Amino acid sequence: MFIVGWVCVRQWPAENDIVPDVLREPVQSETQALPFTLKHKGKQYSITPKFNYELWGLVVSCHESADPFDYYHEQWGDDLNVKDLCVVWGQNVKSGVFRKMQFSSGSWTCYPKCSGSDWPQIMNKFRYDQLSNNHILAESSSIFDRLRRIRRGDQIYLKGYLAEYSHSGGKFHRGTSVTRTDTGNGACETIFIKDLKILRESHPVWRRLNVLVFFLLLMSLALLFAGFVSRYTRKPKDSDDPA
Repeated sequence: MFIVGWVCVRQWPAENDIVPDVLREPVQSETQALPFTLKHKGKQYSITPKFNYELWGLVVSCHESADPFDYYHEQWGDDLNVKDLCVVWGQNVKSGVFRKMQFSSGSWTCYPKCSGSDWPQIMNKFRYDQLSNNHILAESSSIFDRLRRIRRGDQIYLKGYLAEYSHSGGKFHRGTSVTRTDTGNGACETIFIKDLKILRESHPVWRRLNVLVFFLLLMSLALLFAGFVSRYTRKPKDSDDPA
């Protein structure tokens, strides 16, 4: 059941489960917001809004900054960027080209790729200006909670500022892209979000069932191990003596 559930959870949303809003382009506009500071986990962060920003999209990959293999955030002392969301929208969703591709996330990058003999045609169809890797910043604990729930395949809406930020713990500073057409280093959007919605969760029943089955599996293994230990470590009774 766990294997079946894991396979089902990895499936992309069905075509009729696509929310029309994720076909929209992001909205970027001039902002009147002034630079501000906030305190988080003992550090003073300075946030400089550059533009107002709204994004609708389908999450194709995520990166948790608390990942044990992500030593960069630990080295930088950056606790405000809790998660990165790699998102596609527009024609990349409408055409279904994302279904023929694989996506993965590193500490600060999203990697789209595909395999097979038809990969040149697929990659020619894929629009890089309708994909973004977003470094997410937030202040609200409720938004942090929603961020942690977001998984691959979810369709989301977020609103906030494209922003630069730094903190009081050293010389750390991170900027932001302000266009969807750039590539390479510095092409990721850094977004301080004020609002976040999961428009449609991907395979919610299978997700919850898989969590339940996983814990039942762990419990079963623990009981099996406890029974094994109990059987082979208990002291023999007189009645157990073959004589």
